[in-house]
Amino acid sequence: MKRVNFNNQKTRMSVVSRVVLFAVLMFSSGDVLGGTDPQSKTAKTSTEVVQEKAETSEKAAKIYKDLPLHYAVWKKDKKLLLEAIEEHGTDDINEKASNGRTPLSIAAIKGSVDIAKILIKNGAKIDLKSGKGTPPLVNAVFNNRLSMVKYLTEEGANVTEVDASGFNALMTAANSGYLDIVKYLLKNDDVVEDIDRQSKMGNTALIVAVNKKNANIMELLIKAGADANIKNKKGKTALSIAKGLKKQELIDILENAKDTDSANSRKRKRAEVDEDSDETAISSDSKDEDLKKAKEKKKSKGKKSNSKKKKKNKKK
Repeated sequence: MKRVNFNNQKTRMSVVSRVVLFAVLMFSSGDVLGGTDPQSKTAKTSTEVVQEKAETSEKAAKIYKDLPLHYAVWKKDKKLLLEAIEEHGTDDINEKASNGRTPLSIAAIKGSVDIAKILIKNGAKIDLKSGKGTPPLVNAVFNNRLSMVKYLTEEGANVTEVDASGFNALMTAANSGYLDIVKYLLKNDDVVEDIDRQSKMGNTALIVAVNKKNANIMELLIKAGADANIKNKKGKTALSIAKGLKKQELIDILENAKDTDSANSRKRKRAEVDEDSDETAISSDSKDEDLKKAKEKKKSKGKKSNSKKKKKNKKK
């Protein structure tokens, strides 16, 4: 076996570099937190952000140069878009470019609400996913385009649609730390009903918020009814992840939520018992009333019978 000469400066630097790289990879892999989704590893270096940067580059210009509608949307040029529609029609309005983008997904990324209105009016499919499997609403959320999020939801976008990693709009907002978008989405009944949706890694919006150490978003989700006891595919709950992170503030929020859930559960059970008791009492009262009426009816019949007998005796 060949011995490594650690006295060599280059060798020492190489070994140190490898150790540091290994530590970074282990931490970012999600194993420390109990498993993370592709979207939630690091928003700054995700495929979506890289592609968004490409939208403002010469590369994007080359991608869209033969697609008039895409090009006009990329340029955020409303006049150019209307001219393109008039000249070329709307056959390509749902076409995916070589990077997987549709005109509406480009508009969603850029937050161009006026452009999106024109596209949807001319037949753009509001929930059509890009080549990467991302719906326009999730694109808008990912890029912190609150006005676009509002417009798309008002136009009927499916708030429960997910991207390739299984993230819906709420999970994406929680992952990115966009508090205003989380607040807005939680006003939607369908979002609240789908609040415990799990990604491909089994993470919920609450687990994602814990991973990101975002106490404000955690509190909003818990208040809206998020279940803190759901386990992801690594068997981790929001609380166990918070404990692993050693963040007391997060632990306290989840512990209080657990106590509140228990208290609410006890209240519900008491209410059910009280309700059953009331129904039993009403039923009992009803039976007593029926018996009373039956007795009175019987008495009444008895009186009538006696009266008839008296009349017959008089005739005799």
